[in-house]
Amino acid sequence: MPKSYSKELRDSIIALAKQGRSISSLAKDYNISTNTINRWIKQAKTINVDGKSISYEKYIQMEKKLAETQEELEILKRAAVLLGKR
Repeated sequence: MPKSYSKELRDSIIALAKQGRSISSLAKDYNISTNTINRWIKQAKTINVDGKSISYEKYIQMEKKLAETQEELEILKRAAVLLGKR
């Protein structure tokens, strides 16, 4: 089972990385894998979409939701064609 880290710890490590501390030194000091720290930094990044800033994590959620909605739309279109033939 993966370890759980508090939001405060994640935020402080991200802040230290942004201030210039190396990922490897943070990983060593806090006994957290470099992959975990890199993932936190990536998730904390913001993306500008239509003039609005959103987190990378929120962007990924929106992409997944869009894909699901598009798939549902295709299914409904096919059902409408089939029902229209009756």
